[in-house]
Amino acid sequence: MLMFYKQPSCKFNRVETVLCVESDFVDQSNCSFVSHDFFSCTTFRCCVSERPNALFPSAPALNDKERSATEVLIQHRRGSRQRYLQDAFKVPLVIQLTDDEKCMWKNLSVEESRRLARENAKDIIACGFDISRTFIFSDFDYVGGAFYQNMVRVAKCVTFNKVVGIFGFTHEDHIGKISFPPVQAVPSFPSSFPHLFAGYDNLRCLIPCAIDQDPYFRMTRDVAPRIGYQKPALIESSFFPALQGETGKMSASDPNSAIYVTDTPKVIKNKVNRYAFSGGQDSIENHRKYGANLEVDIPVKYLSFFLEDDEELEHIKKEYGAGRLLTGEVKKRLIEVLSAIVERHQKARASVTDEMVDAFMAVRPLPHMFS
Repeated sequence: MLMFYKQPSCKFNRVETVLCVESDFVDQSNCSFVSHDFFSCTTFRCCVSERPNALFPSAPALNDKERSATEVLIQHRRGSRQRYLQDAFKVPLVIQLTDDEKCMWKNLSVEESRRLARENAKDIIACGFDISRTFIFSDFDYVGGAFYQNMVRVAKCVTFNKVVGIFGFTHEDHIGKISFPPVQAVPSFPSSFPHLFAGYDNLRCLIPCAIDQDPYFRMTRDVAPRIGYQKPALIESSFFPALQGETGKMSASDPNSAIYVTDTPKVIKNKVNRYAFSGGQDSIENHRKYGANLEVDIPVKYLSFFLEDDEELEHIKKEYGAGRLLTGEVKKRLIEVLSAIVERHQKARASVTDEMVDAFMAVRPLPHMFS
């Protein structure tokens, strides 16, 4: 997500998954990034000190199984956060669908990758973005012109040795992977979108993304000043743990490792009750005596992501940690929260038409994007 900013303004609500990046200092003790210029970060409560002017998130195209397994746990939460930022700052949002990346990394056909990108777009639109301030594009359809010119500028600044060191490419990787990083880097620059930002080349940008995208934008921050552009800032979200616990892996091949956006309330209830790893004790007596281990309890971690009421969340943690709340009671609350989110998303997704996708992806000016 790109934010280009001029004016002071507003605070975020709690975002447990957020890490802020603006300086190059890293606090290794808790793996969070310490910001010095535009953000302050205290227990992941973030205060933006200046108002951004545009937002840009990266959203890779997922195949059907991946999209189902991750959508509610990643894209819904990330989409909600991006929508909140858009609403709070009244700024344009540019969303990149990296369908070419999925084609190269997942060995999908070009046609299938393009189809899946449109399906992803429907899930994104269902989050409620403002069409008058939102431009969604797929790499296969948009790359060219000023966008490609910036790709070449970036590519000339990154040696083969550097890209291997950043991304870990091997001699077995095809050249498509090696040439891809500039594609994800240049949406950070407003000149890549002349139909939106002509005359606004010095705008600053903010990119909300998952933490695995960090290498791309560290590269971008290194290159940007060398080609005359501002460094982007980042808000990075950590990954959701699998239902089976931190040692497990959320995988499309294991339907019980995650909550799907297509799950019914009955399926969600079964998954949480049977598979969500508990930090509670092995007996009610011991649980009342010792309380739950919140550090490993998956229902608590998921509530930290999805429960909007901070006071209720702290109450649950306090009572559960002290043994006054039982595991079944905490899981029941998580089931209620997840079921409501999934049902709301399913209804919104069902109302998104192909014509709406075309409208969001149309190359067009957004005349009131800053108003």
